[in-house]
Amino acid sequence: MEGGKSIGRLKQSLDIKSMANKLEAKFQTKFGKWLKHNWASSSAFELKIARGKFHLNQIKEHQARNLRIANSSLLYYKISDADFCSQKPFDTFTLFRVPAFVVIQWASRGNKKFYLLDIKQVESLIKKGIKSLTEEDADKYAAEVGELA
Repeated sequence: MEGGKSIGRLKQSLDIKSMANKLEAKFQTKFGKWLKHNWASSSAFELKIARGKFHLNQIKEHQARNLRIANSSLLYYKISDADFCSQKPFDTFTLFRVPAFVVIQWASRGNKKFYLLDIKQVESLIKKGIKSLTEEDADKYAAEVGELA
């Protein structure tokens, strides 16, 4: 019987991850449209969805590292041929000393606000021992607050 409970918990965990991925994908689409109308420079963004508190450990080390590199020096990235079903736009790109942000949206019905936190601000919060943020905290620390259409 114990194995059945473990499988049930695993299935529930996978369902939650799947739902989070769908929410993030929808946010990605709407954020892209927002960028086209409201942003006029090269930048790096890592999008996150939060429920309740946003735990800073949701930002994976490789994500923080690449945001930091794009912000402070030169980030080189090769686009995989496997990532595209149709024609990919080109083979590679670089980002040199561009603004870099963790973008957080809280998942709640009708919420259209999101918060752009500069990677330097995020790393400063982590160094201070802050482990999570409320939406009010994000509003206080955000370099910019946006609203989706």
